[in-house]
Amino acid sequence: MRGVGAGARAGERSALALAVLAAAISAVSGVVSSVAAYHCSRELARCIESVERLEKDMSAKLDELSRARTSYVYVAPSSTANVSGAPAALGVASYIVWTDGKTAYARNCETGEVEFSGDAAAVIQRALNSVAGKPGGGRVVLLGGRYVVNSTIVIPPLKAGQVLEIEGLGLATIEAGAELRSVIRYGGASYVQGMGFPVLALRNIFVDVKRKAGDVVALDLRYVNVYLENVRVYSYGAVVGTGLRVGPKMNPGHVYIRNVEVGHFDVCVEIEADHVTAENLQVVECGSKGIYVHNCGDVLLLKPFVLGVAKGGVPIHIVTADGEVTIVHPGYEGDDPGNPLIVYDRPNKRVYVVGAMLLGISKVAREGDRVVVLGGP
Repeated sequence: MRGVGAGARAGERSALALAVLAAAISAVSGVVSSVAAYHCSRELARCIESVERLEKDMSAKLDELSRARTSYVYVAPSSTANVSGAPAALGVASYIVWTDGKTAYARNCETGEVEFSGDAAAVIQRALNSVAGKPGGGRVVLLGGRYVVNSTIVIPPLKAGQVLEIEGLGLATIEAGAELRSVIRYGGASYVQGMGFPVLALRNIFVDVKRKAGDVVALDLRYVNVYLENVRVYSYGAVVGTGLRVGPKMNPGHVYIRNVEVGHFDVCVEIEADHVTAENLQVVECGSKGIYVHNCGDVLLLKPFVLGVAKGGVPIHIVTADGEVTIVHPGYEGDDPGNPLIVYDRPNKRVYVVGAMLLGISKVAREGDRVVVLGGP
């Protein structure tokens, strides 16, 4: 198994980096081709330079992430350790978590033993605690199913060089069984400095919240570098609180978002970081703000889409950006909230918008805002 494991480890070390980098290269290529018709514009040239600079920086950071990555090889369980419904094999993971509808289980993939069982929140929490205690971090896989939690899952603070991955295999839904303020929260109080910055990655996870009132932050991932892919966060109560919050702006402060959907919150997405790259970020039926970006450095939003905000709300609200802000092919559909697509307060630099597509709003930005619109209405 160790011989096979060496190959698995080598492939896994670069899996996250390759996935994000491939998406970024594809997105940048699409940007360049879609705006080629405006090649004579000085503002457009600056827009393309901003995209290329962000892509280059992301490549360097992903190389650093790959060097820091540590993987764990799955060991097939013995017959005495097997539990009905457990997977027979799953490739590379630290823990595999599954549920039979009533009880959750977590198998340690190094030993093959079913190490934890019981309440879903407690089982997931103990698996994350164990992985966070390893020098390089690790990967917790949730098999398809509905995990009802009555307490907040707190991701332990990560150290320099650690990468913690939470990935759903199949339709893995974490559902708040009670009115929790947060379903998943990162437990660090400040960024960790050192060689190899810590990274938290979530993939293929659905988060469902039931909330009638209060200051809910369903997915609260502050003070850690974040990579989100194929994540959905929805509230099925009142439109209150915040769906997804990442940040704040501190070194290194990198946020990568791909195919994320957040719906039915007052503020659907709040982002504060030094470097932000988001592709296919969609927000649905928001209250005061759809996508709220503030106190950021370089920001690249590729095809963000807002499906409705309340009257007086702002689909995309940008406050104080120290770096370049580029928004490519933004979209809006819904009733007119009385504001344009983008509101830019306290501008430090210009915002470049390429090819906006609007249904229900007539303006991309307010008159006088430092927003340069290239193509679209």
